[in-house]
Amino acid sequence: MAGAAADPLVTWAHARGRSPPRGSQGDLGIRSRLRRRRYRAAMRRRCARPGCAEAATVTLSYDYSAATVWLEPLAPEGHPMTHDLCDRHSARTAPPRGWQLVDQRLAAAQLAS
Repeated sequence: MAGAAADPLVTWAHARGRSPPRGSQGDLGIRSRLRRRRYRAAMRRRCARPGCAEAATVTLSYDYSAATVWLEPLAPEGHPMTHDLCDRHSARTAPPRGWQLVDQRLAAAQLAS
């Protein structure tokens, strides 16, 4: 190995704790794919309630001007102005006094069937 030039992409990736690009000399094959799969599993969205580690199933959004709170099926991507909740916390959600709660999960389920 003496005198062999290191692949710059592999060196750059390892220096930053990342897997090298696929197809480079440093491709780890099955280990790198498993590591990526574990990372994606760790990035699944969780309930926004403090101390709750359940998977999110519902997106809660609100409109102050209309005094309305919506419970919708989990949005494809998170948004800073919404909150993801688990089944248990979504069932216990109550709007502030004078606000309206609109549960759109029922309508989405009826459309799907």
